[in-house]
Amino acid sequence: MAALRIARAKTGYLKIIKIDGNYHGWGDQTVMGLHIPGTGMMMAEGIPTECLDNTMTVMPNDFDGLRKAFEEAKENGDVAAVLVEANGGEAGTHQVHPDWNKFVRELCDEYGALMIMDEVITGFRLVEQCVGRLT
Repeated sequence: MAALRIARAKTGYLKIIKIDGNYHGWGDQTVMGLHIPGTGMMMAEGIPTECLDNTMTVMPNDFDGLRKAFEEAKENGDVAAVLVEANGGEAGTHQVHPDWNKFVRELCDEYGALMIMDEVITGFRLVEQCVGRLT
């Protein structure tokens, strides 16, 4: 939630784009499209819809859909940030196309948004794998 506030303060924009199937905690703004891409509000029961007014979701690896989301947001508040799990949703279970993160970065630069890589879990798993191989 702090990263979203920082992104909005830095850019002056309101919208957040979240990639479907990515997990970013249980904050009201990020619960839609949780765990399984395309599930929408299934895991967001009890959250007032106005909490999600500035959250947009895009399916993973949907290059055209991401660009379209930026265009739609430009008419109504612009995009402050795109939240991604760099290795794909569910800590890499739903893998992303090799060019996906580069494309997200390029669009963020083009539209003045921040790219937030939320990788706490994946980072620890990668370190664990690397350390495990060394021992």
